[in-house]
Amino acid sequence: MTKTKTSLVHTWFVQYNPCYLVSAACVLVGVYLVSDGLSREMGLSAELWLTVVTELYQALLIGGAAILYRIGQRRPAVMLALLEVAYLGDLTFQNGAAAYLGVLGMLASMVWLALALLKIRVLAWALRLRLPTSVVVLTSLGALSIAALPHLLLRLPFDARIAAGLVGFLVFALGAVKLWSKGEIRSHDALPEWGRTVLGRSVTATWAIWAAMLVAHALWWSAELDIPALLPVLAAVGLLCASRAREELTLWAAAALAIGASAWLMPGVVSYVALMATVVFGLRGWLGNPAGDEQIALPPVPNRHPYRTASEEPVTPDVFRRRVPGPPRLLVGAAICAHLWVWTLGWSGGAWPAHQLWLDLSLTVVLGVLLLRRRVRLSILPLLFVHLHHLVQSRLVSAPATKLQWGVWLLALGFGLLCFGVLVSYLLRHRLLDGGYSDAGSETRSL
Repeated sequence: MTKTKTSLVHTWFVQYNPCYLVSAACVLVGVYLVSDGLSREMGLSAELWLTVVTELYQALLIGGAAILYRIGQRRPAVMLALLEVAYLGDLTFQNGAAAYLGVLGMLASMVWLALALLKIRVLAWALRLRLPTSVVVLTSLGALSIAALPHLLLRLPFDARIAAGLVGFLVFALGAVKLWSKGEIRSHDALPEWGRTVLGRSVTATWAIWAAMLVAHALWWSAELDIPALLPVLAAVGLLCASRAREELTLWAAAALAIGASAWLMPGVVSYVALMATVVFGLRGWLGNPAGDEQIALPPVPNRHPYRTASEEPVTPDVFRRRVPGPPRLLVGAAICAHLWVWTLGWSGGAWPAHQLWLDLSLTVVLGVLLLRRRVRLSILPLLFVHLHHLVQSRLVSAPATKLQWGVWLLALGFGLLCFGVLVSYLLRHRLLDGGYSDAGSETRSL
């Protein structure tokens, strides 16, 4: 009986101590309740006093994590660290309230930013973690965004469409920097295999918490200031998630869905969404899938010892990881989205903007280079569509309206598809030999 009680105590108060999570929840709810009560008597200045309380609690979280880690209780130390990570994302939305306090609120946000950057450093020291430069820069940009954006949106004379696009693109830019950065958080201590697994999961959870907090702040600012940023933020999140997909078709579908939904529901942000898609296609085509590194094995190094016997084997090859660039057709997607981005700048609905000759010629040159130098035959389709739309818009070719005109268009399309199909079969004739009939060797192949 004593042994059972001891094991239960060890499980619930050493390995899975619930006191930490309940404590963080109590403090969070208490801050909101006290804030609501004091705001009726002291106004918004009560938020500044509550900031002191939350900062004191965060100092205790970091100190507790440092103590527990150094006495060998790494599991509860990680739990306290993750709670501190949530508070570092401005869990009480202090900067949103500080935006209404004028100069005093600006000073409060600056102090919050400085303390946030300091706490990240101290938390890394508490858990004996080595932070690369890319991680420090990214966390600094994220904290700066949380601290500054409420003040900017409240004071700068932004149009609602521009403000919504900027909020969505900010979320997208920070996410893209995180996905394609190469920095890796490591421990100063020599961790066992399970310790490295826990570290990797904790780092993933940290980025997930901060990403969720950034999206929550962006949507909260938008709702507070009547900025319709929901669609740009969802488009940013969707494109970032699709950039990690293994299937390339997922990225194309996500980009088409995001741009199409923006053009239908909120035309004023199409240019921002097209810019996001341009960046995703460009980075995926140039740097590869951010979630798909490939293991490359070096060739075996022969043993050059002068007295090598026949039984000796070559030295085991080294293995390293590298990010494999994506197929060149992704650069076609980047060129198309870049063209759409520039073309729709300032467009807020109605008829599509007029074609600009220099823009269409630039797209023609880029896609022509991809077609001739990189053999990307997909470049033909967007060129045909853009120039055909230009002819229709300039009324050199009229859009079909009657049955006769529709018939002429369908006949022209039928002839064009026939010629295009023959051309593709001719260009891909070397690839089709294995799946069709071939005269080589006079072999008869079955269908």
